This record gives sequence, C-alpha cells and structure tokens, in this order.
Amino acid sequence: MKKSTLKNLGKLSLALLLAVGLNGVASAGVAPADGSAAMKSPAANAAVVAKLIGLVNNLHEKTMLGTERTINDGIVIRQSYIKDGKIVIPPEGLYTTARSSNWYPFDNEPITMAGKLYRVIVDRYVRDVVRDVVMKKGDVITSNADKSRGWELSSLEGWTTYGLADGKEAVFKVVKTTGNYYGASFPVKVGTSISNDAANGALVNGSKQPVGHTVPDETNNLSRFDYGSNVASVGRTYVVVDKIDEQNNVHVRELGTDSCTDLFMSTARPVTGTYADGAAFAVGDAKVAVKNIGKDSVEVSITEKSGAVTTKKLYIDSKNAKWLMQSMVERDKCYVVSKDGKTLVHLNIRPGNPFKDGKVELVAYSDVIDVQNGSDWPTDTRFLARPET
Repeated sequence: MKKSTLKNLGKLSLALLLAVGLNGVASAGVAPADGSAAMKSPAANAAVVAKLIGLVNNLHEKTMLGTERTINDGIVIRQSYIKDGKIVIPPEGLYTTARSSNWYPFDNEPITMAGKLYRVIVDRYVRDVVRDVVMKKGDVITSNADKSRGWELSSLEGWTTYGLADGKEAVFKVVKTTGNYYGASFPVKVGTSISNDAANGALVNGSKQPVGHTVPDETNNLSRFDYGSNVASVGRTYVVVDKIDEQNNVHVRELGTDSCTDLFMSTARPVTGTYADGAAFAVGDAKVAVKNIGKDSVEVSITEKSGAVTTKKLYIDSKNAKWLMQSMVERDKCYVVSKDGKTLVHLNIRPGNPFKDGKVELVAYSDVIDVQNGSDWPTDTRFLARPET
C-alpha cells in the first residue's frame, strides 16, 4: 500500500494526503498520466462544498501576541476519474487541509488538522535550486528529490500588442504537492526589443531622461524598447531566464526557492514564565532547569521522564537581530528540543528581548511532533506529511 503526503506554510496551511488507491465520491475526470495526483492543479469545474460536518469552520484563535486567526478545515479530492463504473481517487488524490493567515515563528500559531487544534512553534527549511533546463508552456518540473514541489511554466505570451515583434513574457509558478500554487507568480520578459535595465542595475539611480515631456527621436531611442527583466523574485524565490527561442522554448538559467523540511507543532498549550538563575519548572512529564543567565544567553536543560537530559545554550545574536525571524540559523539558537523530541523550550522573543533584570522569559511545549517532509502523520499512519510553504 503506497502512502502519500502533508503541506503548506507561508500562508500557513497543512494538508495530509493519502496515497492509496481509494474508491470514493468525487467529480469524474481523466486518470493522471503518471498515476499520481501530486502537483496536479484542481479541475476548472471542481465542486466546492463550503462546510462539512466534523470539520472546523471559522474557528477564531489568538497567537502569543494576541493576533486573531480564523481557521477552516477542508477535505480535497483531486484528479479522480471513472473506471469500470466506479469513481477512483488516485494516489495522493485525497487530503485534508487547513488554512490560516501569514504566520510567524515562536508566536504559538493555531491551526487545525481534521478537526484537531495544533499550535505551530517553528520550522526549518532548505534551499532547492534547478539550473539549465528548457521548458515549454504547461511543463511542470520538480525541484526536490521526493517530487513534492515544483515549477510550472504557466503562460507564454508575445508582446505583439505593443507592436514589438520579438518581445516575450513567460510566467512561472511554484506548485505544491497539493497542486495549489505559491501565493505569487514570477513573470520574466526577454527579447531584443526588451530593455533589461530593470535587471542589470541601470535604473537603480533613475534614468538620465529629463523630467517632463520628451519627444522620442533617433538619438534618445525612447520608442524602440519596452522595459522588462529576465529576473523575477519574491522573497527568497526567484527565476532567471536566458532566452525564449523561435519555437517558444524557454531556456531557464536558474530556479530557486526555499521549502520547509520540519514543522514543530503541539496539541498542548505552552507553559510561559519568567525565571531566575537556578529555577526549575515542569512541562508535561519533563523537567526544565534554567542556569547561567547572561545578558543575552541562558543554559536550558530538559530532563525527560526516562532520565535522559538535553542541555543547550540559548541566545540571541544581537548583531543579527534583524534577521532573527527569517533566518533559520538565528532561530535555531533560540530553542532546544529534548532527545525524545516531545519537549521544546524557546526564548520568548515575540514580545521583545527575553532577558531583563537578570531573568529570562521562556516558552515550553509538551507533546511536540516534528512534522517532517515525508514523515508519517502521528495519529493516522496511512497518511504522509509534508510541510508546505
């Protein structure tokens, strides 16, 4: 029995995908050519049911900082088809999903999965790069080894509307396992009639053109080009294209994006407090000891019920404080996970500096799960999990 998948996080959402061949009720379509529904977009005529009994609908929860989130559960059936008089759901074609707003690490972000409330703590990620590929409109290529994320060349248009014979625009999208797209698209423009000033830095300080009206003539060449760029980027995701040939093959120099590998979550409410040097407190079955509090560092030890001890120095690198939330390297300095993976303690950096008056403010979670890319979902091992962003 082949398993499937979980996903999403930027707009924070998760999806547990089941990759067994199931018979069920769904809109009928054509069987996926490769047998799997992974990274297949929804049908244009897909049916939508606004609410389902047993799932979460418009749940309101607050984060550590008091920001209210509205959460909804959902079940998705994708790429189903009719065979031998039955409606078949292909591998990775059935999943349960929940979606919330933009999320922030260490803010006790609430999210539900199949009706159960979880609190998202922090994530880890990797950089995936694809280089030197040729794509046609409609092509989808994978960007990681397990084929849970990829790039789609969604559209390719000529700029004949503007009277430019060889200017072309290609639009790329990041495709998730669920077939949904990353929240932004990546348009690039190339051709001899497209000025690349926006990409090569020529416009950084503004153009040399005079303020006000200028009549295009042979010397200023203002009527010969459209402005565009062969580079498109949003956050840490980017596309670089070299050319689009006469056969509409798009020659891609590089595609790059970060993708989540681990998502630490818990069903338990966190234990928060301010502690002096030598303090100890309980979280679930574990004991936490606080030692050697400094100006911006503290030593935290977690003792499990079994007696196993995990000790780590937690600190904030003040030189890189502005990168703290975005940088996985800086975030990793702010928390410790017990050896059995069930307890996590982090500096309470959301309200501000957790070090004050010789004390430190900490947040601790019990019943932690590490949702890894491709790991079993703890409460139902028929499903695989993929953090998705």
